[in-house]
Parts: sequence; structure tokens; C-alpha cells
Amino acid sequence: MSDASFVGIGVVGCGQRLRTICSHLLRHHSLQIVSLYDPNPAQMQRFVDECGISRSVERCESWESVLENPAVAWVCIGSPNSFHYGQTQAALHAGKHVFLEKPLATTADDCIDLLRLGREHDRRIVTGFVLRYSPLYRSVRQLLQERKFGPMLTIQANENISYAHAAYIMRGWRRKSDVAGPHILEKCIHDIDIMQWMSGSRFSRIAAVGGRSIFSSAHRGLYSQEILASWEKKGNLDSSDPFSDDEITIEDHIQLQAEGENGVKAQFTAVAGAAMPERRLSITCVGGSIATELYSGTVRYRTIEMDHEEQLQWFEGGLHGGGDGVLADELESVMSGGAEPAVELKEGVWANIVAIAADEARRSGAWIELRPYWFRADAFDK
Repeated sequence: MSDASFVGIGVVGCGQRLRTICSHLLRHHSLQIVSLYDPNPAQMQRFVDECGISRSVERCESWESVLENPAVAWVCIGSPNSFHYGQTQAALHAGKHVFLEKPLATTADDCIDLLRLGREHDRRIVTGFVLRYSPLYRSVRQLLQERKFGPMLTIQANENISYAHAAYIMRGWRRKSDVAGPHILEKCIHDIDIMQWMSGSRFSRIAAVGGRSIFSSAHRGLYSQEILASWEKKGNLDSSDPFSDDEITIEDHIQLQAEGENGVKAQFTAVAGAAMPERRLSITCVGGSIATELYSGTVRYRTIEMDHEEQLQWFEGGLHGGGDGVLADELESVMSGGAEPAVELKEGVWANIVAIAADEARRSGAWIELRPYWFRADAFDK
């Protein structure tokens, strides 16, 4: 902390995600943003405008300069994914705590090394798994703990995003696997984390199929110009035609199967470009079932002791089920008061590694055993 009155925050990467989170964070007077970096000066200005920063803030010419500012106690990293590990490593070496947007890294080795670095430097690394903060998913977790559902048998989920959302991804840096990692990592790691969290177990092995079928020259003209333009205001686009872009190297659909260490069977499907966007979670237990749909804000559940199905409803939640504001409120408690984060670093690493392994399984056509990864990760949890 640079001053007794506030905790200083440095921001690396001024894109939409950190603009959203920091707008919520700045409702708390205990926090102040003191330093910014983005390779695009216009993005820094947009950050200042949208976050309502009225006082002077340092605008750096490099991300390293953010780390050199003695007023910065916490660094929020929202740069493209392939930079996450190196920038987090440097921030820890500089004595800073880190809020790191998902995913943590684009390789399993780097993920596991973050566990070592966090322990070695005795600094916080908090992951940005916003769905963990959604009141809807927290209610599902509470139902599983309080109601008599019995042992879980299966868990299924999907994330089928809209045409406009998919076209945005396929026109920016996220379309390049060497920068973003695979789509299952960049976009769907939240859902993998939720499935492991709900089931109470890491996955022990995984298989997957998928590829890119929507965004090809054969489907040029599938989307109207209105659809293509609808998300342009978010910025960071460098391609105009997602159907003839040779730089697209990520998949646009994937389906995986997995088995938990506790025997729970899991299935997940993602489609980047669906006429009916949905984010569903379905859980079947020995004594009951739960079904949710995040975008509509509904939870349906029933146990064998109940004579009818119950339903819960949230009317305001957006794409993250109302998690953004809750995340910021709880992150403020971590930053300024030393509270424990809702998601442990090791849980973020688990989800990250499962997503990376899922892409390996998709490309190889083989089941991937995850136990060797857990053996290495668990060495830092003793």
C-alpha cells in the first residue's frame, strides 16, 4: 500500500474486460488506479473515460513501467493470454500482488509454475473466474450442499455463444491460438471450473472432438453486416472478414467428455456461433436433479422427496449472471483487507490444465490422463 488512505492499482491491458471490472472496483474509495499501460493509447483513454477517473493517472509506455511505480500494490493483468505468465512472473518479482484475468497461462508448465511463484514470493495471485461470483451458480452450489440430492452421477454443460459474439472473437487477437490459446481455454475455462467446483472433484481423464466448420470460405455471407458490426464498439478488432481470414487458428466448436477423480461423468459442448445462445448446466444425482440456464437466469430443481419441481429466477444478470459486481466487491476485500479469495489459485490452475488437455485430446483423438499434471501441481500444495 502506497498511502494509508488507499491501495494503489496498476493496470496492464485496458480492454473491455478490465474496463468492466475496474469500473466496479472504483466504487470502493479504498482503491485507486494509479498507473496504466496498453499498447494502444486510445484504449488507455477509453479506460480513463469509461472508468470515470477524474484525477491524473500515470500512462506508461511499457508494462514494465507499471511494475516500477512504487504506488502500485496490486497489478491487474488483462493483456492477451500468451503474455499472462511472463507479466505475472515479473509482477511477483517486483513485489506486487496480482489479479490475473482468465486464463492464467497458455501452457500447463506455466500454470504449474505459477503455484511455485506464488508460494516463493508470498504474494496473492487472484484469478478472474467471474462465474464463481454469480448468484445463480452460488445458489446451485448451496442447493447441492443443503438439499438431499445424494451422490452426483453426471454433470453436463454448454456454452453456445451468439453469432455476433463469435464474429467478434474471430476478428480480434482471440482468433489466433498462439496468442489466445484454443477457444476451449480462452472462452470456456469458466465453465470447466464450474463443472469441477459443482462436482467437488478435478477431472482425471478427458477426451474431445471438434474443429472449425462455421468460419470457412464456404459460409461467407452467413452473417449480415449488422451482426458483424454489433460488437465492434468493444474495440481491439484487426480483421474485417472472419470467413476468409487465414490467421484464424482456433476451433469454433468442441465437445468433451471427462471423468472426475470421484467418478462423476462430465460432458461439455461449446459452439462459437449459435442461433440460440445458451449457457446451460445440468446435474443428475442419485436423489435429484438441477438444471440451469444462465442467460435467462433460471434454476430448476427437484429431489425425490419433493412432490413438484421448484424454480428460482434472476432477472438481471447479463452474460455473467451478475457476477461482475460481486467479483469486484469481494476482490476489494482481498486487496484492502486481506480476505481470502473465493477461488484459490490451485483451482484456477486445475481448470486451466483441463482446458489445455481438452485441446490436446481434440487434436490427437486420444484420451488424456490428467493424473501426471495433478501430481506435479500437488507438490506445491503441501
